[in-house]
Amino acid sequence: MKKSATILLVLLLSLSTSVFALSPIPGTNVHDYAHILGNTRELDQRIETLYEKTGVEMAVVTVPKLEDESIELFSVKLFEQWGIGKKGVDKGLLLVISLEPRLMRLEVGYGLEGALPDSFVGLKLQELVAPSLAKNSVSGLIEYVSVLEGRIISQGDASLSAKDQVQTHTERKQNSLGGLILFLLIVVFVYVDYRFTGGFILGSLLGSSQRRYYRGSSRSGSNRSSSGGRSRYGGGGKSGGGGASSGW
Repeated sequence: MKKSATILLVLLLSLSTSVFALSPIPGTNVHDYAHILGNTRELDQRIETLYEKTGVEMAVVTVPKLEDESIELFSVKLFEQWGIGKKGVDKGLLLVISLEPRLMRLEVGYGLEGALPDSFVGLKLQELVAPSLAKNSVSGLIEYVSVLEGRIISQGDASLSAKDQVQTHTERKQNSLGGLILFLLIVVFVYVDYRFTGGFILGSLLGSSQRRYYRGSSRSGSNRSSSGGRSRYGGGGKSGGGGASSGW
């Protein structure tokens, strides 16, 4: 019994290793593990534009081999492991391209299944992406992203929901109130300081801050670095199993 359970566990792990071994490449929307796409900068920028215009997060992933796993199962598992899209909104897209066998699939997040029906995304996969991959070009993938963006916008899935609008308005009111309270506290502090100490406390604080700043600057020098752009994935988005697969 124990031996059978061990064999079953090994089999399950072997099926899932191909997915769990993949981690997103930082700072990009295109993860070309199979090295079949060449220069992906323009494609990456086009996907970033999709995100900026619609709030839809998309990943393109190529893999050398699917092993014994179907591309449908692989895509669902990878989608949910990476958490593409925001939890509860679930507006994420995952395009998986396999070299062996030559298959591809667009996995559609649950929140986009109305705007992007299986028949539509499947037809455009065959029309745009398949011929492009056969020619070792990404032009068809870039056009595919543009078509998806146009469809999402035309279906009204690029705007904030009513709930999001109310939440955003409430957050703005809270931020404004917090800023006003902080300003009033500063005014009261300055008045009391100058009224009773002649500005001694404020002067001491400003002098101390300046000394710390210059000491810190001399130590750090060129070690400062800027942020590397927005964080990708990990939002907890779910796939509803919708999408389409095709050969190429």
